[in-house]
Amino acid sequence: MQRRINIEKKRKLHWKNFFLHVREWNLRHYLVRLDNSHVIVADDEFLSYLSGVKTQSGLRQRQAKGFDGKVADAVKTVIVFCCDGEEQLVRALRARYPKRKIISGSHELLAIGPQRRPVLSPKLSENVTRPQPLIILSTPYADAEFLTVLLQENSDIKIPEYLGRPLISWSALSSGFQPTRLYDRLVRRFASDDKMPMLLQTDVLAAVFKNTSWSMERFVRLCHRYGAKIVTLRTNEPFQQACYGELMDRSMLRSIWQAPLKQPLAVNAKHVGLQNTLKRLDGLAEHQLFLDDIESRLGDCLSLTAGQLIEAPEEHTAKVLEFFGLDVSGDVSGDVVSVNRQERYQRLEAFENKKLLLRRNLHDRLGLNAALV
Repeated sequence: MQRRINIEKKRKLHWKNFFLHVREWNLRHYLVRLDNSHVIVADDEFLSYLSGVKTQSGLRQRQAKGFDGKVADAVKTVIVFCCDGEEQLVRALRARYPKRKIISGSHELLAIGPQRRPVLSPKLSENVTRPQPLIILSTPYADAEFLTVLLQENSDIKIPEYLGRPLISWSALSSGFQPTRLYDRLVRRFASDDKMPMLLQTDVLAAVFKNTSWSMERFVRLCHRYGAKIVTLRTNEPFQQACYGELMDRSMLRSIWQAPLKQPLAVNAKHVGLQNTLKRLDGLAEHQLFLDDIESRLGDCLSLTAGQLIEAPEEHTAKVLEFFGLDVSGDVSGDVVSVNRQERYQRLEAFENKKLLLRRNLHDRLGLNAALV
């Protein structure tokens, strides 16, 4: 009985986190704007989430549990997005309605790119060859997005976090989620010039390894097979990383770099508490070991720290571009240009004050050495 209660609590927490984090992909607002030629078959929790928008929606909704497979004649597109039996239902509907569009929520709808919004009918490449992955692999909330912005300012590539934070919860909720199928869809949509640049963070990767058929061994094997080039990024200030992680993880933003400068910043420093920050700090040690393990298995990685990048952004951006085999573009001089990081982080004054208070509490009340945090 207690075990069942604990499982249900975990499930509710996963849904809560999924609904919070998937806001960065604008999934709900996109779906509720669809007309009545679309129907979504989903779990009760997700249908309740959709009904929370005040916008009047024409989207038809059907419960996944007990769905009989019947679709109204006026419906042209069926979206299946459910925790259990999604793939089987998609196959059955495609066989029953061959002239209608049947979309897998897990493997098509969530194939979201740089614009951070879903597309039901994207243009897909017919080329099925595997591009070379160019990966920035970071521990969570180590400000890897600063590096992606620097690279985007100095080259012709974009480096989104395709396998993003919502997949931490969704991989735990969904019994049939297949990362390879999602990645195949992403490649067909976004690969360019036989390259697939992307940001990966170890919290997502660890969750996918835990909850799906993917494993460390399989990931490393695929990286070797397709000649992946991997830049690893970690921080040398774990307390800063833990505090920043608490701030951002309780918001719809993965990073402050996602927030437009002219709009209010949707984060709240009051959410950063000592107990949860210390728990996150303990977890970061595991992420560091996780990253060390990947580096040791892959061998040829370029390793950076956030501190190095902040101190000499032009120098290390040039190193990464060279490592990835990319040319500098954008500046007429051909030199690497920097980005104003301070302009972003000065918006976190309340957070910096809260972090300072927590640090003092650690030193004064718990007697922890400053070097440890």
